[in-house]
Amino acid sequence: MLYSLELPSGITIVYELVYGRVKNINLRVYPGGRIRVSAPSRIGRGQIEAFICSKESFVLKAMSKRNDYEDRAISDSQKEEFRLFVNETVEKVFPRFSKYNIEKPDIGFRDMKSRWGSCCKAKGWVHFSYRLIFYPAECTEYVVVHELAHLVESNHSPAFYRIIDEIMPDWKEKKGRLK
Repeated sequence: MLYSLELPSGITIVYELVYGRVKNINLRVYPGGRIRVSAPSRIGRGQIEAFICSKESFVLKAMSKRNDYEDRAISDSQKEEFRLFVNETVEKVFPRFSKYNIEKPDIGFRDMKSRWGSCCKAKGWVHFSYRLIFYPAECTEYVVVHELAHLVESNHSPAFYRIIDEIMPDWKEKKGRLK
């Protein structure tokens, strides 16, 4: 459901509220300025709107950013180079996951604009966004490790992050470059 909210600065925003099976209030600003809030059903709109207001600077900054990578066309040759790079990266990184006894996944590619990668542990595949081509190689390496870690832990639990810490100790720095 869509709601409007006047922020403390006087700027009015429109946000989508989705109640679901989440533990905390989650706020996401999508490219183009769309705002989506997911929250546990036990939390009322007043508390949710107070949360949004407390994140005003984040919301306004995120809404003002223009992600140029979204508008760029990606040539077939760029896609092929990227596929080769990701496959080489998987080959390089996958042996570090040997103690977890997982099978090497099928690798796929999509032009995703709201995710860097996705994983289906049950079906044994990981997909990567072609949009990563516009970021430094180390960012793609981080996303590869992140998605492979989901083959061990399918959520973002402390155990999941321990795996990433073990495989790529400087992952936070690399992830930070994606923002």
